[in-house]
Amino acid sequence: MKPTSADKALDQLNALIQVDSAGRGLAQGQPSLFSVRSQDFRHATNALATHASPRLLILTGFPIASADPPGTSETDGPPGALFLAETAVRLGFQAVLAADGTALSALRLGLASRGLQRDIPVIDISSLPREPDKQSEALKRWQGDFTHLISIERAGATHTLETFRVAQPQADTRPFEQQCPEARQGKAFSMRGLDLSPWNFPAHGLFESPDPAWVTVGIGDGGNEIGMGLAGWDLVANRIPNGGAIACRVKTQRLIVCGVSTWGGWALGAGWAIARGVRPVWLEAGRELKLLNLMVEKGPLVDGVTARKLATIDGLAWYHHARLIGAMNQVALEALA
Repeated sequence: MKPTSADKALDQLNALIQVDSAGRGLAQGQPSLFSVRSQDFRHATNALATHASPRLLILTGFPIASADPPGTSETDGPPGALFLAETAVRLGFQAVLAADGTALSALRLGLASRGLQRDIPVIDISSLPREPDKQSEALKRWQGDFTHLISIERAGATHTLETFRVAQPQADTRPFEQQCPEARQGKAFSMRGLDLSPWNFPAHGLFESPDPAWVTVGIGDGGNEIGMGLAGWDLVANRIPNGGAIACRVKTQRLIVCGVSTWGGWALGAGWAIARGVRPVWLEAGRELKLLNLMVEKGPLVDGVTARKLATIDGLAWYHHARLIGAMNQVALEALA
């Protein structure tokens, strides 16, 4: 079947976000972390676009252990999550945002600044039970049912020896045990290998024990985020510095690997709009910068690389993100001409 203009646009959007700006090793080798699930961006977008009445839960919030104070959430994640939720509302559907830490207040501030606080609820994910197998049912009792669960830049648990053996029953466990010894198993870590347990609520049960009807999507950029279990421990260990010690075991049905996780949220929202025949004119660089400045100043949020309270994302100055937004808008303009 010949690809449609929307399909071509989705592939173009995916290519735009698969740039390893931080040099983490995402593009290295064959397969690379970019290529291993190369069709998932299109599949995830079409799963939204073809659903008659999608209702999204969008989870974000990544604590930075080296911030002042420790555990302040980072700038990567919340902007992309908010844009995706706004896209749902603009297309006539529903979304709920979920976070903890300062990402929670940052999202609420951002929604209020856009007049969306009554349209898009924000929930404290740490109100769920800590037991992973109880989280999905508790969420449904609390917030009703969902069709799609999407994680954007959310740290997830490493393997335990037991889960590693289940995931790779024929594999030699010694490399895993050497790189991820027992004391580091079943926990979430930063890319520098810092334990995030004091600040990161273990919400991965939503994705490891989901309702069977839910479509689950993970968006990440470093190997330690929810969804990266779909790439596999070996690939993360071989491509990412310190990857074997931080690799997230949590799988989602679809995995979007991108240079910056917020880019994935922007692209998924823009692609969804394009697939529905709508130009995502609300994705505008000046508007997104204003949002980021507000979230940083009053959230507060910090840059995840520098741990500083700056309107940058993953150490990248705003012009990098503005240029990407411009390119995404050009894709939309050409696809819907």
